[in-house]
Amino acid sequence: WRCVITIIAFDSKSMAADSLCATGTGQNLGKTKKLYRLKSEAILGTAGDEDCRAVIALLDGVKDFEDMPSKAELEATRTEFIGLLWLTNKKLIEVGISSDEDARFFACVREVNERYAAVGHGEEYARAVLSLGKSSREAVKAAIKHSLFCGPPIQEMKLGEVTKPSPKPKN
Repeated sequence: WRCVITIIAFDSKSMAADSLCATGTGQNLGKTKKLYRLKSEAILGTAGDEDCRAVIALLDGVKDFEDMPSKAELEATRTEFIGLLWLTNKKLIEVGISSDEDARFFACVREVNERYAAVGHGEEYARAVLSLGKSSREAVKAAIKHSLFCGPPIQEMKLGEVTKPSPKPKN
């Protein structure tokens, strides 16, 4: 089972993430892409199952909170997932999908009203740095330094910024 054990941080100006890919037990498998610019121009930071294409497809056209897929649609992806979705209207949405021991999936979606946010392993380190007014990049750097489940290099995206497509990392 391959998962993205990660840190995703948001500071109202940019979203940043680490690049570690690992097994569910923490064995390092290399690097992976965690930040995506969607068709809607929103930015999605992803953690959980490495193959989260079904979730990305559901979120690809979201431009406002009212456009979000239903909990049932998210649960139907059967994907362990936690992510931050930064919309072009500057709203931030946290999306979570988890399962229990009987493989039943449960989704949660909430609008984040704080000026910063962090999810994933290393979240506590990132939140501490963000609370001091530091950047999302600095928050991820702290998480990488202090958490065994976060690793370089740092990925970063800003709304409206034109980015070159990055090659898919080899695992």
